[in-house]
Amino acid sequence: MLDKLLKEVVLDSSAERLSMEEFVSLAKDRMYSENVYVRQFLVSWVSTLHSSPQFNLLPFLHELLDGLLLILGDERPEIYRMTLELLDQLLGDLERRGSAEADFTGMINIIAQHCVSRQEPVRQAALRWLAQLIPLCPDTVRGHAASFLQALLPSLVLPAPAARLSELARGANDLLLGLVSREQPPSEQSVEALVSVLLHACASPPSLPVALVWLRRLLSQVPALLSRHVTSLFPVLANTLAELSAASAPDALADSLATLAALAECPELAEAGQALLEAVPETLRQRLATEHPCFVRLVHEIFKLFRSRSKLTDSGHAIVTCLSRLLTPQRVFSALALHILHAFPAEAAADSSELEAAFYMIGALSLILLTDSSLHEFRLQLHRLDNQAIADICATLYRAWCHNPAATLALCFLSRNYAHAKLLVSKFADIEITTPLLIELDKLIQLLESPIFLYVRLDLLNPGCSPDLTGCLFGLLMCLPQTEAFHQLHRRLSCLPPLHLQHQQQQPQVHSKWLLDCDPSLEQFAQIQELHRQARLSTGHSRQPQTLPLSLVSTASTIERTQSASNIR
Repeated sequence: MLDKLLKEVVLDSSAERLSMEEFVSLAKDRMYSENVYVRQFLVSWVSTLHSSPQFNLLPFLHELLDGLLLILGDERPEIYRMTLELLDQLLGDLERRGSAEADFTGMINIIAQHCVSRQEPVRQAALRWLAQLIPLCPDTVRGHAASFLQALLPSLVLPAPAARLSELARGANDLLLGLVSREQPPSEQSVEALVSVLLHACASPPSLPVALVWLRRLLSQVPALLSRHVTSLFPVLANTLAELSAASAPDALADSLATLAALAECPELAEAGQALLEAVPETLRQRLATEHPCFVRLVHEIFKLFRSRSKLTDSGHAIVTCLSRLLTPQRVFSALALHILHAFPAEAAADSSELEAAFYMIGALSLILLTDSSLHEFRLQLHRLDNQAIADICATLYRAWCHNPAATLALCFLSRNYAHAKLLVSKFADIEITTPLLIELDKLIQLLESPIFLYVRLDLLNPGCSPDLTGCLFGLLMCLPQTEAFHQLHRRLSCLPPLHLQHQQQQPQVHSKWLLDCDPSLEQFAQIQELHRQARLSTGHSRQPQTLPLSLVSTASTIERTQSASNIR
């Protein structure tokens, strides 16, 4: 009764009779009490004053907000309802009356702290307030973007049962992200604080996607402000490629590659990125001198990953195809080929395990090149060989592909270097025919029957191409044990008209100035294959017999062929 009378007296008196400063000073200290009656009393008084037009609480809101949010976490339904209703009224009043009277700077830290509250009602309220504050005071929030992002991250990665919290956090995050623009860029100090938060977020798989979105936004809007941080950002992002799996986290892997590709395409980061080249061998730096430093370092990190066969098998296809879409396949395959040439030179002896890694790496890259639908245009360019640039790329690939005879032969088919392919097959008599090589040749036969190599099958009827191509395929047939691949190729060759076979030698050859230079190319192929043979002998590997158990070759090749069949379209 006394409380009700006192409120009526206050409401009936003029605003000057009640000192709001003294009231707020008394109320804010007592709001931290856990006594249910004290909390209820204080919330009712603040609600009463707010309901009266003669009292303005907005200038004091920053002093009351922390206590009100704490009281909102009270488990008693009545107190929770009263406090939530009051907070919603205050927020609505703030939106209607604008930002002139409120101290937003004082409220920012309070809201950020409560965005990570363990009590869901408090966190929801803080997120709603944050979403409303951003359009009301964008400049103030922009300067504290790092604090808000750090507060939002826990709510952005919550599991499905907390869908409402995640929805509120995503809305606030989108608004916060929109504050980063070319027209109103954040300060260097703000970017530095943001980068610090993002680096920690990249180290956590749940928050990684959010961090990558933020980094791409910064790169697109204020790239120059990131130049100071490229040397700290790049290693962290590159490390995500090693930790992520294309099988379990394909979207996160694609996002990481998209962010790294954005770094590698950003001209504002070229100068600062020179420091990243310290980890790249000098020879490769010179050969890739025209490329962006971030691109060179990116390919270098990917090449190191691919030396692990497990990583190559797990994520190789996803990484290469994604990067090729983002940075063009010509650049990606050329740079990888140059890394292979540097790491496994024809002139230097190498460990057998290293050369085995080269064999499987090139086999995987060749299969990606031949089968992935996104590389169709690149395959057409290699097929036509109609300019010096693409011919140089083909020559670079050939030199690198020499570590895998089947991949080398496939490249000859792809570029229609049939005369060279015929000579290459004749060299198979001088190299060691191992089980892995026979499996690779088996896969090549399957590819010859796919739509990718339709033009090769049609060239069997082309008088200008047929003699060398037919000779190459018959030679390949002689190299194979009588597995299903042998019979498949035999059936194809038996489809040739007999009259065509009799007269094909009389037909003129088709020549192009862009075809491979046979003698040096074959010499390098033979040199590299001899390197492989010597490495196997030096590590005690016994020579494989020329004819192997058919069941071994057939079973192994069928398994590997099945894994890649979905890409052959």
